[in-house]
Amino acid sequence: MNKIAVFGATGVTGLCVLKSAIEKGLNIRALVRNPAKIPKEYEHTVDVIKGDVLNVQDVNATLRGQDAAIVLLGMGNILGPTTVMSKGLENIISGMKSEKVESGFSLSVSEFVC
Repeated sequence: MNKIAVFGATGVTGLCVLKSAIEKGLNIRALVRNPAKIPKEYEHTVDVIKGDVLNVQDVNATLRGQDAAIVLLGMGNILGPTTVMSKGLENIISGMKSEKVESGFSLSVSEFVC
């Protein structure tokens, strides 16, 4: 397993995963809404796809030809209702089936400020 699709790569946890995966010599493809959030030192080692997990075509393009997927979706600064995590994960699971990606890992971390 050498080719990994990463969703949520520009969040705090995602950036840690990118660093670790690159150090291990894995080939990473990341679906991101804002490519500028990928650190400059990774721009030549990460295959960046600009898009959104809510767009099935973007998700499938990210998964195409990959061995596994790591899902680290988060809410970022969204304070209101959203379907990013639920619909995004639904699209990723569907895409994994259609693109025949058999391994996956999902981590969900939410912050609550009181």
